[in-house]
Amino acid sequence: MKSNDRLYKISLSVTGILIAVGFAFLTHVRLDSPVFLEHYIDMNVTGDSWHSNFNMPTSLQYITNADDERVVIWVEFADYPGLQLQASENAFDVFARTGVEQSFDEQRGRHFGQYSVREVYLEIRDLPDLDEGEELHLTEATVTFSDSSTETVDIGELTISTEEATDSPLQFVYSSSTGSGQNEVIYSAEENLSLLAVDSTNFEAFSDAVHIDINGMDYQEDSEHNIQAGEQLSIVTKREFSEGDSQFAYFSILPQLTVSTENGDEHTVRLAQAIEMEPDYSFTNIYRYLRSREDM
Repeated sequence: MKSNDRLYKISLSVTGILIAVGFAFLTHVRLDSPVFLEHYIDMNVTGDSWHSNFNMPTSLQYITNADDERVVIWVEFADYPGLQLQASENAFDVFARTGVEQSFDEQRGRHFGQYSVREVYLEIRDLPDLDEGEELHLTEATVTFSDSSTETVDIGELTISTEEATDSPLQFVYSSSTGSGQNEVIYSAEENLSLLAVDSTNFEAFSDAVHIDINGMDYQEDSEHNIQAGEQLSIVTKREFSEGDSQFAYFSILPQLTVSTENGDEHTVRLAQAIEMEPDYSFTNIYRYLRSREDM
């Protein structure tokens, strides 16, 4: 009997220790406030569409505690406080007005253990008067939650560029993408061309996370490419998850091709398909990311 009592007391002690350790761990991993990811997003407006009938959907992602019942109901960019937009964590609220069909999950965000990854859908409805070639850079946002609390957060860089529609010696032929993060865009050259550059405002921020091949050759190793009239130019981009900061940033990049004719005239063309990458979400990866930021 004494032996059974001793075993019972030991089991109670072990259970108590496990509960205490578990409670301490849950307290340790809990966030004091939501953490917004760095976003590097290119949005390009061509022609006169930035003056009238303009709308441009995009989104911001953040990490919060799984039991956080608040949602973001408003976003204002500190760089341009008068920018007209709509914000909601319900995709239907935004995309139903832009003609993009989206389903809405009643569960708030995607859950990974104690964390929830949320997405704030934005529709930028109007832009201030911009000259052709001018860019907007949005880097800081004040977000309002459903409990009326607000936070000012760094969001990375959302770049909105404006360009006039011009004739190009590169004609779009085809584009494709795969679930593994590989995109291909094919153009046809109408005359002899030299590819001078493939670049983006945010290229340096994601260069370690994306591999670019031009006509089957690594662009980083061989950036000089000549295309004869009638030949095709193939640009293949592949996501490459890295151990660097870019592993936990969200990218939607529209690189710009710069080509030169035999007469020395230079032309620029935006890729017809964005390079997109979101983090490799899991509880372990999120935990490591938050620890590296010292947000816990």
